[in-house]
Amino acid sequence: SVALTALQSGGVGVFDKTDGALFTLPEATASTVGLYYDFVVQASIASGSYKIITGNAADFMVGSVFMDDSDTGLATTAQAANGTTHVALTMAGTTTGGLAGAFIRMTCLSATQWLVQGHILHTGNVATPFATS
Repeated sequence: SVALTALQSGGVGVFDKTDGALFTLPEATASTVGLYYDFVVQASIASGSYKIITGNAADFMVGSVFMDDSDTGLATTAQAANGTTHVALTMAGTTTGGLAGAFIRMTCLSATQWLVQGHILHTGNVATPFATS
């Protein structure tokens, strides 16, 4: 588990433990607007999950990620974070992603929202990686 700080803005969080990892974003405040963090999946998840969560239950994710189905000719869909209830992005393998090559950027937009952008690789029928906890 890694609790990110403002000093780490612009850095890259690497998901390379195949049994899961957790990154917690700083709490969104007026002074954190503009901070951003990039994440890459270096090793495909085998058990557990890869998770990015906001630092406060009242901070929400807004935006979207493209999801490529790596076992059916890279069919692409988009999954959206609604900005009002989603606080986490979780890749638990297969349908929610977590395969090597994924990229996600989180940017603090306001005192209550993080913009999520990215490209996630998955297998099987796609399911949203966004969650309320």
